[in-house]
Amino acid sequence: MDVIYFTSGAGSTAKYVSNKLLDESTLTLKGFVYEPNATMQEMLDQFPWVCHRDEVTKTSGTTNEEFHNSIWDILESKYLEASGTKPRPKIIVLAGWMHIVPESFIKQCNRKNIKIINLHPTLQYQLIGRDVYPKIWKMYQDGMIRETGCMVHYVSRNLDRGELIHQSVLDLTTMKSFEEYHLAMYGDGTLENPGLEKLCLLEAIKKIHSQLMVKQTSPEPMEITPYTFPTVNGLKLKHRGKVRDIYESDYYKNYLFVITSDRISANDIVISHLQHKGYLLNQINTYWHKLFGLDQLVCSTGENLMIIRKMKAIPLEIIVRRRITGSLWKLYNESNVREINGYQLKEGLSEGDLFDEPIVTPTTKGEHDIPITFNEIIQLGILSKREIDVVRDKSIALFKLGEKYMKNLGIEMIDTKFEFGFDSDGCIEFIDEIFTPDSSRFIVDGKRMDKDILRRWVRDNELEIMSYPPGPDGCRGVKLPSDVQTRLTANYSEFLDKLQEDKIVCRNISGEEAFAGYNPISAAQIYESLTRLSRVVIIIAGSKSDHVHVEKIREELTKQNILTFVYYSSAHKNTQTVMEILQAFETRTRSNIVYVTVAGMSNALSGVVAANVTRPVIACPPFSDKGDYQVNIHSTLQMPSAVPVACVLRPDNVAAFCARVFAIC
Repeated sequence: MDVIYFTSGAGSTAKYVSNKLLDESTLTLKGFVYEPNATMQEMLDQFPWVCHRDEVTKTSGTTNEEFHNSIWDILESKYLEASGTKPRPKIIVLAGWMHIVPESFIKQCNRKNIKIINLHPTLQYQLIGRDVYPKIWKMYQDGMIRETGCMVHYVSRNLDRGELIHQSVLDLTTMKSFEEYHLAMYGDGTLENPGLEKLCLLEAIKKIHSQLMVKQTSPEPMEITPYTFPTVNGLKLKHRGKVRDIYESDYYKNYLFVITSDRISANDIVISHLQHKGYLLNQINTYWHKLFGLDQLVCSTGENLMIIRKMKAIPLEIIVRRRITGSLWKLYNESNVREINGYQLKEGLSEGDLFDEPIVTPTTKGEHDIPITFNEIIQLGILSKREIDVVRDKSIALFKLGEKYMKNLGIEMIDTKFEFGFDSDGCIEFIDEIFTPDSSRFIVDGKRMDKDILRRWVRDNELEIMSYPPGPDGCRGVKLPSDVQTRLTANYSEFLDKLQEDKIVCRNISGEEAFAGYNPISAAQIYESLTRLSRVVIIIAGSKSDHVHVEKIREELTKQNILTFVYYSSAHKNTQTVMEILQAFETRTRSNIVYVTVAGMSNALSGVVAANVTRPVIACPPFSDKGDYQVNIHSTLQMPSAVPVACVLRPDNVAAFCARVFAIC
């Protein structure tokens, strides 16, 4: 693999990485592009050619695209056209390149099959742009983040949003000062302390080199049964918020398991436990996600568990307001503020007056939520101007959709808050809760149906509340007055009643002790939820020797966002085990399940499965006596008498076919 470096500074990162990689016999340092302020004379002997500093200088009259076009001309004349008839893989490494690579340059590289990678000193989706060190430190001091780091990603048309290659994490809570943080990231220029950035880039280049040049070995297969999978996949706590506990699994890496607890908070304080609240809140949230087809939700149990697609949260809360109330009214009335986040407010407004159109007022998301404008978000590098537009447009569109729907139910929405995240493709999607009494303020039949009664009680009793120390789950365990408990429970219950026909009956807990326990994750509950996911493929392989084929199928299914269960069991030796696996899934009420059998030349496993299930079966034998696979239901794989014919496919066709089956079903 040939490596070409672009740098605008001293080039210390490129120098360190290059020296470390010289021992790699199949990795060659081919070139170096640098600017007049780069001090790289000591590296010239290591490279077959170097772009002279005068050749790549960007003058005041040169556009960014013209500047990069001149670099491309040099690349072609000095290197690319002389690479031989069997070109080696090539990467351009941006190591301190202080210019945005234009789309035209990226396209030129794509045509030559050149990968461009960039070292960026934050975690993926954290900040974009230049001069991020002071911005990150301020975000940490404001309680917005607790960790940062650096990443290496492929360069795309979206600044600092390309596909992640490798990232390294730094725990900011261990840093005592900005100087200590800067040293940990950048190093001190010695080999003993190179800094996180240099180490991250080194690992990323090694990873790319390994993927391109080294044949990977398959990991040991993991056997899963319906009875052992929660233990095998060991869920672990990833994050505990004010209300929700978020778990992740080493096996189901694309999903998060969210428990909505009975904890209740107001004014940034986790105050107490309100019995049944987690259940009610989860049902309300699930209702809206399903109604509007939001992409985050995978499935939800009848209790307080949601399984969601893993996304990278944007550290902002997007407040959408229909009326002038709360903190906005205070600014308007007491501080005479007439412009909020670019919105001009009319003169003569009274508290509670309607805006002509909903307005959007973001805040930071941390220990304390701090108002922030769109311009400040862009200046900090949290989001780009284009991304801000996406967030604003999606927020207003969903608010209006929910407002219109609730109006027909007799519910008026005063305001709400949304949160967003980046999915695996870098697209911005809604995350977290939508239109719940925790995230919104409502009026129903002239009365408030949200947490307003709790907010007012907290304001009147904040000193006493703060005297309670937080418990293990962050909750202070304050005993709420009976009338506050009763009204809050009624608000959640009555709001859910408005949304669905079946009435939810909750016990009146007036006078009872507030629930002070946790919401443990039940293995049976999680397993039941996973088997009720919207799209599930069950792969049954006759032998662990088929592992390579199984993994290929699973990899393609993952790209289609289809959850996969894998079992290894022979129809000859372990027929009873196969039957137990089938029974575990056939008893589920969901119909969107497809079975895939992988079993060498034998048709026994496919026959057993097809004869005992009601869902589609795809036979995927790793070998074929005719040198190919059939791709339709008129299969040469013969089934026993009266057994449905199984579809026979190549491993690389299975995922696409499953997606088609799910679309039809």
